[in-house]
Amino acid sequence: MAIGKQSPFKMFGFRRRQEQEDATADFQDQIKSYKNLNVGKNTYKGYKNVYEGAQNVYADAKNVYEGMDNPFEELKVDTTGAELGGAQFAQSQADTLAALGGGVGGSGFGALTSTMGRQAAQQAAATQSNIAGQVNRNEMARATGAANIQSAERAGAAAQQQMILGGEERLQGLVLGGEDQAQQMRFAGADQGFNRNITKQQELLGMAAGRKTAADQARAANTQMWMGLAGDAIGAVGSIFAGAGTAGGGSPTLGPLMDPPSLPPVSLFPG
Repeated sequence: MAIGKQSPFKMFGFRRRQEQEDATADFQDQIKSYKNLNVGKNTYKGYKNVYEGAQNVYADAKNVYEGMDNPFEELKVDTTGAELGGAQFAQSQADTLAALGGGVGGSGFGALTSTMGRQAAQQAAATQSNIAGQVNRNEMARATGAANIQSAERAGAAAQQQMILGGEERLQGLVLGGEDQAQQMRFAGADQGFNRNITKQQELLGMAAGRKTAADQARAANTQMWMGLAGDAIGAVGSIFAGAGTAGGGSPTLGPLMDPPSLPPVSLFPG
């Protein structure tokens, strides 16, 4: 018996056979896709050293203390006091001699002259010391003030330069650091995406393999079932023929009513 061009045996196994063919095709496609994966791809290819072009912001730094003047090197030994003291002493001696003239005897005149000369010399020395001390103190104060001003100016220039260059250094660090972080994030994202794609393909391949295994097992079980049914049917037919022959005492036959109809070739094991 046949339904159309499809035998009943093949009709009952069609769904399993079709599933097995579809599962096998899907499995082959997944294997092909997995083989085409470039698992050796370097996702970090093209990674750049963003610090390669970093500049030394201190390269043009200047020594602000270079060329400082030494205000103390111009200090001089003041001779004004000495000169004034000498002039006072000479003038005192001249005035003494002129005032006394010849009114004093030789020995008295010599003693008086000596005394007055010592007095004049002491007075001149005192005057000299006083003037020289004032001049020296003034010069020292001027040199000290100039040195302090110069030191303050150079220290201010050094602090200003440090602030400018330090700011440039920090700005450069922020710019390059941000660029490096962004680059790391881009490449890490690409690497993660690549790994996810591999994982996805592996999962698809595993699912296809599982589907194929299930389809193969179902087809095998169906084939085994039909083989069992066919064996049982053949055994039953054999028993009928054997019983009929024994009862009639001749060759076994079922008569024209039991002759099988003309059937097209049929596969007994469609699976």
